[in-house]
Amino acid sequence: MFRLFLFRGTLRPSLIISLVLATKYKQFVQNCLDACPRLALHAQSLGFAHPADGRKMYFESELPADMKAVIDKWDRYAKLNELETEEE
Repeated sequence: MFRLFLFRGTLRPSLIISLVLATKYKQFVQNCLDACPRLALHAQSLGFAHPADGRKMYFESELPADMKAVIDKWDRYAKLNELETEEE
């Protein structure tokens, strides 16, 4: 949490808006971390030669639900910001 101090009305409205947006972004990032509170590293497919006998090994895996939720959040956030930017 941060505190905002006003000194004799020197704070410009644009600065207040910037601080509010920074706070909203910080909350958004925290929500994403809450949705996926682990290292978000994923490989859809992985292949290698087995170290003991050289057999080709290949694995596939779907995206975990928590990582998909975070990606969906970021997609929605990006679209909202795109719309806001277009309106300006």
